[in-house]
Amino acid sequence: LLSEIIAFDEPGVKTDGVISLREALDAGKGKADEATFDKRLSDIQPNDLATLIYTSGTTGNPKGVMLTHNNFYSNVDNTLYEMRDRKTGQPLLTDDFIFLSFLPLSHSLERTAGFHGAVYCGAKTAFARDISTILEDFTMVRPTIIVCVPRIYEKIHAGILGKLTLAPPAKQKIFAFASAQAAKNLHRVCRDLPVRSIKYKIANKLVFSKLKATLGMDRLKYAISGGAPLSVSDAEFFVGMGMKILEGFGLTETSPVTHFNRPWFIKPGTVGHAIRGTETKIADDGELLIRGPQVMAGYYKNEAATKEVFTEDGFFRTGDIAMIDEDGCLKITGRIKDIIVTAGGKNISPQNIENSVKNSRYVEQIAVIGDRRKFLSALVVPGFPELEAWAKQEGIEYRAVTELLTNAKLLWLFRKEIDENTVHFARVEQIRKFTLIKAEWTQVTGELTPTQKVKRRVIEKKYAAEIDAMYAGETGD
Repeated sequence: LLSEIIAFDEPGVKTDGVISLREALDAGKGKADEATFDKRLSDIQPNDLATLIYTSGTTGNPKGVMLTHNNFYSNVDNTLYEMRDRKTGQPLLTDDFIFLSFLPLSHSLERTAGFHGAVYCGAKTAFARDISTILEDFTMVRPTIIVCVPRIYEKIHAGILGKLTLAPPAKQKIFAFASAQAAKNLHRVCRDLPVRSIKYKIANKLVFSKLKATLGMDRLKYAISGGAPLSVSDAEFFVGMGMKILEGFGLTETSPVTHFNRPWFIKPGTVGHAIRGTETKIADDGELLIRGPQVMAGYYKNEAATKEVFTEDGFFRTGDIAMIDEDGCLKITGRIKDIIVTAGGKNISPQNIENSVKNSRYVEQIAVIGDRRKFLSALVVPGFPELEAWAKQEGIEYRAVTELLTNAKLLWLFRKEIDENTVHFARVEQIRKFTLIKAEWTQVTGELTPTQKVKRRVIEKKYAAEIDAMYAGETGD
């Protein structure tokens, strides 16, 4: 039963049951009792409940994940055990690091990697004002480590490419030269080998160093990516510039880290190797199974759901479809609950298709549709700054965005972008039709989770008319 609320800021109006943090601290100083404090601390056991974190509910009702103190501690300890200099054995994360935190602390990735991890290292954490001001906060803080979801990398990458289209031809040529050097030396950066190429050093001086300074990433040592798959093109873009993007994998139920790319072995398109103490298995149906000290105690007051997600030998069923490649790296290929089963009985993972289409700088967001349908379609949110720049170059005049989105030349552009980025998929996985959406999907408008993942059910319900229109009177495979 709630008895009192402690507010970080001074309450504007004095209200019964509400005190400020300053008042709480002052009250605590006046009642110092070291023996009571020590007893309360010693009474806490490793397997006691530390927190409840509710799942995002992208495909169903949220469930309360029970995480213990040992879940969190073992996850941080086993993850950072891997982050050591291979020659000296010294920690790679030290007390002079500055973390920039902007994901909600109700998300297990931010809680573990951005908060507990910083405390473990004795480092500082700077809290961003808001996700909408994140680029300004980067330049203000100039962090040495960040914890991000792919959406942030996508937006930064798209923004850079969008500005490039408006740059003078000479600058475009310099950037093209730098990009070519990044691609040629990508393997050396991924394996933490010295890059001796003179051309790469020129590219770094002319482009990469200036770009990182502009973004506030000139001191950045490591950038962690998790929460959703990071596209290969986004990963290679930043890694090629010398930025260590360490993509990992985990779930709320695993506190969350189970795998991540090491600084000396980065393999874009995968989530790297398992951390110490984590066992990994692939079930016969392709589902990823995890066992380790970071796995939750269960779902709060939901024994049936808890029993359902554990195998008889104690492995947690992640709900993700995965494979382990020839280097022992884990590759996530989709979510079981997201699988589209077409009217023809074909099983299709929309995630892979969506990530490929998002390689286009004109595509901001996309949701592939097709469950129980005869063919695939897609709802596409354009990258509006890039789109408007393109329209200006093409001499297309319009009075409103809705008018631009129906322009025949623009629709042909999107048809071409979608086809080129999905050419490597099977015929049944091709996007037959698409509809352009005039407003970006956000957490505020309900289409995204706090970690920027698409809520498919919400989108399918909200845009039911647009989806039905794409299938009206159509036949297909």
